[in-house]
Amino acid sequence: MFERADATLRQLTRYWETFRQKDDPKTSPAIDALNEVWLPRGTPASTWGPSGNAAGLNAKE
Repeated sequence: MFERADATLRQLTRYWETFRQKDDPKTSPAIDALNEVWLPRGTPASTWGPSGNAAGLNAKE
């Protein structure tokens, strides 16, 4: 399951890097939503990953 979740987050990140507009948030709203589902509320961001989400993925500016 974790491998599929990781692959999903990578695909969403690549998509967001491609289609994100200048005024859009840096991180995909879809990734933010998945992080809310996969991580319990109150989980410290330091446990998420180097880029601030469950898989350590974040869109580039």
